[in-house]
Amino acid sequence: SRQQSGLSQPSTTPDPWAISGPEAAQYDGYFSRLDSVQSGFLSGAQASTLLSKSGLSSEARSQIWGMSDVDRDGHLTRAEFRIAMHLAMRVARGSQLPATLPPELAQLVPAAAPAPSQMARQPPPDPWAISSSEAAQYDGYYSQLDTAQCGIISGAQAATVLSLSG
Repeated sequence: SRQQSGLSQPSTTPDPWAISGPEAAQYDGYFSRLDSVQSGFLSGAQASTLLSKSGLSSEARSQIWGMSDVDRDGHLTRAEFRIAMHLAMRVARGSQLPATLPPELAQLVPAAAPAPSQMARQPPPDPWAISSSEAAQYDGYYSQLDTAQCGIISGAQAATVLSLSG
């Protein structure tokens, strides 16, 4: 038998971070519906619309965004969106959120980490950029206003919130 010969049996337990074909198709369907202009990427607001329905805390969603936006451009490509959705779905079903992007998911985005020479050429951070905690806070405000969960708020609703900013 294989055990006696020293060969290990292949694992029958699927890797929890590997994305199955049906899961990829489901995530791609969500991506296509959200990317209505077929730009090939989703903004944080577009992705947040769906991720906020996961039931995960804003902190968990922020960590998921941080891991899935591997090129740190503030947008998700189809592959990055698959990563975000898969992390959110697994965590929503009880898996522990990993501290770093699992290799099974990192391999979906070939250039997951910029080369050190590319990092040196990057411009300084934008002083107008918001932190992930601020983004999560603003997402919470938006979700409270978007009671219909349609991704759109009225001008009157926006004006009310903006008038509070001074």
